[in-house]
Amino acid sequence: MITRVLATTALLAARVLAQDEQVFNIVIEQDNREIPGDSPIELCMASDEQLLDIESIVLDPNPPEPGVNLTISAKGTLNSPVVEGSYVDIVVNYGFIQLIRQRYDLCEVLGKVELECPLDKGYLELTREVAIPEAIPPGLYSVSAQAFTDEDELLTCLQGEVTFDM
Repeated sequence: MITRVLATTALLAARVLAQDEQVFNIVIEQDNREIPGDSPIELCMASDEQLLDIESIVLDPNPPEPGVNLTISAKGTLNSPVVEGSYVDIVVNYGFIQLIRQRYDLCEVLGKVELECPLDKGYLELTREVAIPEAIPPGLYSVSAQAFTDEDELLTCLQGEVTFDM
């Protein structure tokens, strides 16, 4: 599940919020960073300490295509073990419509990609193939995933977007 979510993760542009310039003018600064590799996935909350240092993420094909299996390859270093109680918050939007806002047990998600908890800290390489359905409504899909330890420490924050054409 997480690989499908990460395959279509989203980046939303920074926005300027202003009701009355004499009262206040708030600017939400973009705090994202590109992740090396070939994917639309970016690190969000880049100025916050994250316990997963992602070296690269590659999607093949990029962008994902309906009906074509997607291969996801990722490399990085986990600086803290992942144990029972760790979780990931996922938000999926189709345009401006929120499709999913869900918290998942990270250990259950890892089990679906042939990993298990506890996941020791250290260097990780992961390559997985996922089936992309043939019938995907055209449009912009945005996804964000924030993963946390059992003690609510930020493991990683990822965002990206994918547009499926007719």
